[in-house]
Amino acid sequence: MPNLGDPWYLDQIGQMGIVLGTGEWDFCRDDNIRLSHILNSKGIAHWLDVRNGTGHDWPWWRDMFPHYLSRITN
Repeated sequence: MPNLGDPWYLDQIGQMGIVLGTGEWDFCRDDNIRLSHILNSKGIAHWLDVRNGTGHDWPWWRDMFPHYLSRITN
């Protein structure tokens, strides 16, 4: 992704409605933050949601997913 520069692909990615959901104790948190920086550098709209008091497991995802779905607009 850091080396992707083709405007067509960047436009397609930008239309995806990307959500990077992670928690403060998630072992993938730093990777999500890094990806967010890459997307920002390419002008790709996305939502980085770092939740306090959560980690990397189904109970937290089960709470996060309905919230993200409720924010979808056409």
